[in-house]
Amino acid sequence: MKIIFLLSAFVVICFSQHHPMAHQLARAERSFSAASEKIGIKESFLQFLSDDCLMFNPYPVNGKELYRQRPASAAYLTWLPSFVEVSASGDFGIASGPWEYRKTKNDTSAAYGHYFSVWIKQKDGTWKVALDNGISYPKKEKREEGEYFKDLAAAKPGAHTGDSAMKEILEREQEFIGFARKNGSIKAYSRYAAANIRMYRNGSFPSGQKKDAIALINVSPKQVDFSLTNAKSASSGDLGFTYGFSVDVKNDTSSFIRVWRKEKEWKIAVDMLEPFKK
Repeated sequence: MKIIFLLSAFVVICFSQHHPMAHQLARAERSFSAASEKIGIKESFLQFLSDDCLMFNPYPVNGKELYRQRPASAAYLTWLPSFVEVSASGDFGIASGPWEYRKTKNDTSAAYGHYFSVWIKQKDGTWKVALDNGISYPKKEKREEGEYFKDLAAAKPGAHTGDSAMKEILEREQEFIGFARKNGSIKAYSRYAAANIRMYRNGSFPSGQKKDAIALINVSPKQVDFSLTNAKSASSGDLGFTYGFSVDVKNDTSSFIRVWRKEKEWKIAVDMLEPFKK
């Protein structure tokens, strides 16, 4: 047992050394969750959100202002990062994992789901949450999920970065929207999604592969149109997110969040809808 334990520890240390920024971001995420337990939800969010943090309520709003206006609560919210990816520049990362919510710490009943956050490194070297949202699902949908922590490789010399990458992301988003409008959501995601796309829809555990994402779309195959609001990207030009609104043929609307990752071409790495209340 001792030999097995030492070998396991060695593997973890080696993997951490190969993806140091992702593990650094995971530590920041765990510290955020620990603060939520120790000082409460409101104060922990005020501590870890950036001043311009984007949240969805369900419309896009300033997250820090949203939490400033909320009263302190005895509710108990904890979470754990299971998926972390950081740009080659080390200043932009995405994180996700399971959360649990209870009305009080000792409450036996809980709500379950997955959160998704974008983190941006500040000038003082600390990580702050720049975008935060999540989905919920029933307990029967809850399952184990392996850890995936990765630092993206540095781009080849001459690759687009910064503002040029932002332009590419916006163009790619509009291209995706136009293709979806003409050919439908299933064909659009089949064409533009990354092989390991994480798709988040309320009521279901998030997908980790394209085939699972397509299956989630098939559950509710409504024709959806999108309207882009804005975007933000890493300085290394390999990760960025877009957000805006989606409208189906019955005018049921949602906010959407999409993360684009630069592979051979820009692919959708994360896709989330935040439905408006009816």
